[in-house]
This record gives sequence, structure tokens and C-alpha cells, in this order.
Amino acid sequence: MTAPRHPILAGVFVAWFGLTVAGQKLYRREGAKTWWDGLHLIIPDWRFFAPDPGVYDHHVLVRGVRADGSSAGWHEITDVGERRVRHAFWHPRQRIDKATFDVCAELLRFIETRRRLGVDTDEIRRAVQLSIPYLTLVTLASSAPLDDESAGVQFMVVISGGYDDEPPETVFLSECHPRDARPSLSSRQPAG
Repeated sequence: MTAPRHPILAGVFVAWFGLTVAGQKLYRREGAKTWWDGLHLIIPDWRFFAPDPGVYDHHVLVRGVRADGSSAGWHEITDVGERRVRHAFWHPRQRIDKATFDVCAELLRFIETRRRLGVDTDEIRRAVQLSIPYLTLVTLASSAPLDDESAGVQFMVVISGGYDDEPPETVFLSECHPRDARPSLSSRQPAG
């Protein structure tokens, strides 16, 4: 093995790499600033996905509700499956999974923002039903295969820690919605 031609330069890069590894504060306090944060102009901060990367999987479950008020069991319509090596090259379902994750996260953010502002719970319930994330999830739930006796559909958002031992937690339960609320062609009034 030959000695490096520029030992000082090699030493600088080794020190820089060491500081980069040491500077990856895995458990950060939100909003807390330290003297180290000012060094990120020269020492990289390798948080790839965001300041707060996702740590939960979002699952959407649906159930059909019959006209008499009884309901079928919940079943999951999102499939956060185990990743395989081939998914690094081919994973067409990844976009659906990511979109579902983003819609669920946006729905929860919508609700939390209004809670922080002190909005009344009943007002939040009414407002959330007009939000884009909620309407997207209602559309997704309505397109799920349900038994033929179901007159309505209800969905639930559950979070889980993936491989953690924490039990799943229900974070949102929707209202019951008619399964097909679109008017039929025969019920439309003729134009004119």
C-alpha cells in the first residue's frame, strides 16, 4: 500500500467525514437550535426525506354499511407490503402507496391545524368532509369491493409502526356515506 500523496488533504477529508457522521443527530428536538446547526454550511446534514421523516405506515380500512344500519367487517384496501430487492428496479404500486400515504397525512394535518387554532370539534367535522384529502379517501373507499347489500361505505385511517411492536392506532373514522351518491342518468332533468 502506498502512502497518500497529500496526507493533509486526506486528513481533512477523514475529519470532515467523521464530523458528518457525528453530526447526524438521530433524535432531534423540534425547534431546538444548537451551535452545531450553524455548521451545516460545511458539515452535511443527511436527512434525506424531510426534517421529520415518516415513521408510521398509514392503512385505510373500509366497511360496507347496510340500509338497516348493520355493517360488515373492516377490511384493508391499502397494502403496505414487505419490500423486496426487485422493488429497487420495478415497483409500479409504489405510486399508489405514496399517494395514499400523502392523502392520509394531509387529512391528519388538516385536522391538527384546526385543533391548534382552537376550532370547535363540530366545525372541524363539517370542514374536514369538504377537504380534498377526505373526498379523495371517500372516493377510494367507494371504489373498494363491498358486498352487494351495502348501501353505504365508511372508512378508517389506522397508523402502525411497521416493524415496531406498538399496536396499530385508529386516528380517523369517517362518517357513513352512500355507496353511490352520483345521480343516475334517468334522474337528470333535460337541458333546455
